[in-house]
Amino acid sequence: MIRVRGGAEKVVFDKLTDWSTNENDSIKFYSGTGVYRQTFDMKNISDKQYYLHLGEVNVIAKVWLNKKEIGTVWTYPWQLNISDYIKLGENQLEIEVINPWVNRLIGDKVLSDGGVQKHYTSTTYQPYNKESPLLKSGLLGPVRILEVVEKSN
Repeated sequence: MIRVRGGAEKVVFDKLTDWSTNENDSIKFYSGTGVYRQTFDMKNISDKQYYLHLGEVNVIAKVWLNKKEIGTVWTYPWQLNISDYIKLGENQLEIEVINPWVNRLIGDKVLSDGGVQKHYTSTTYQPYNKESPLLKSGLLGPVRILEVVEKSN
């Protein structure tokens, strides 16, 4: 993750989870960009089309494969054609996820109640309060590589 005001230092997740359900307030109420990195090995490659399917993303994801930008997704089906970028052997995947500002606004209300901390955000209109529900946040997955298979008659 990239650290911004009110965010956590570098965090390593063992599995993909919703940031808004994390026990750590600096993750739970985080608003900004999180970076996921994974190396994977492709043992076989065919001439078929390959897609990177991100599962569920909240809210926007920008994807690189082997240090080449693939594209950005912000809606279902959250997938990109990676056929020209995937290679036999080791592949390096990087996914930047940008989540909503709403959770930081709500977090400021929750954490500043009772004078615990100052606000990190400022807005002229504040429709949220400490009881407002948090929005799902981060890369929820499951992340998969899909190979397009021809239909047989």
